[in-house]
Amino acid sequence: MEFWVIPGAGHYFLTSPSEMVDLNYEIKMKELKTLTDKWSKRNLTLLGRITVIKTILLSKLVHLFSCLPSPEKSFLFELQRKMFTLI
Repeated sequence: MEFWVIPGAGHYFLTSPSEMVDLNYEIKMKELKTLTDKWSKRNLTLLGRITVIKTILLSKLVHLFSCLPSPEKSFLFELQRKMFTLI
């Protein structure tokens, strides 16, 4: 699998569009899992947890969603599950 990383863009470009989408969303999901694990250990109020989701977690996905084709529904369901687990 041949790929290029564009500095500053934060995602990978591959020759196959479907592999490109899968790789980028898979990497982002691992990053979000790490972040949700870290933030779930903190004693935050409901409003604090919602703020973490809106400012930290979702902001990491905005650029990816705008640059790449839509992810599979399974990715969105997994993302939703992680968000509700944090809340």
